[in-house]
Amino acid sequence: MPYAQSVPGFDLEAVPEGLVLRSRSGSAEHHLDRTSGLIYAFCDGRTATREIARHLRLILPESPPSGQDVARIIKDLQALGIVEVTPSASAA
Repeated sequence: MPYAQSVPGFDLEAVPEGLVLRSRSGSAEHHLDRTSGLIYAFCDGRTATREIARHLRLILPESPPSGQDVARIIKDLQALGIVEVTPSASAA
């Protein structure tokens, strides 16, 4: 069961469309839509992808992403370098 952990070094700004992440070094800025921003917020290293999908069904009952969508978005966040994925939960 994969677990995603947000990478340190980013400042977050909530905007009506979702989240803006800015690297503290000033080298990157990422705009996340509402769903991606919510998924990012759950990337604590202790919440499994499957659990994130379950939480989003409660938060977004009108249009919850599927488990496959959550996994794809986490892979996209990983490709951006803002989350790391591990096979087991972090101890933190």
